[in-house]
Amino acid sequence: MLRATEKAILKYLRLPYRGYYVDLGEGNKIWTIAMNESNKDTPVVLLHGLGAGSALWVMNLDDIAKHRAVYSIDILGFGRSSRPDFDKDANVAEMQFVKSINEWRREMNIRKMILCGHSFGAYLACSYALVYPNHVHHLILADSWGMPKKPENVNQKYNVPFWVQA
Repeated sequence: MLRATEKAILKYLRLPYRGYYVDLGEGNKIWTIAMNESNKDTPVVLLHGLGAGSALWVMNLDDIAKHRAVYSIDILGFGRSSRPDFDKDANVAEMQFVKSINEWRREMNIRKMILCGHSFGAYLACSYALVYPNHVHHLILADSWGMPKKPENVNQKYNVPFWVQA
């Protein structure tokens, strides 16, 4: 169903594209949509937001691909990519995402990239840039968000009527 839906969305592209899996090892694969791969300028890599997939960028892909290679990937655990078990610790899970993006970059033989992320993808793009700054030529964050520390009084009981809580 994901494949059919993605194809229906991507039929609006005017330029040719190709979709394929990039094997990261350990049974993990990242679904990749690529355009203008022969262009030798610094490529643009697009990371979608939470609950989305690589086809999210359909309205942007043609315009970017006119100027350079562009890759839109399904972040590990989303879309058509593998669904590994992520650690329960948020910091460890974040590094699992970041490392998977770096493994993808390494497998694609990309030295530096223009990394663009939307929402959760922007959060991961920022995390990636902090860990691997030498592989990011430019960082573009679209509607980025983060996760603040858990408030200390999160379990405190409030005297709020039940109907307000609902």
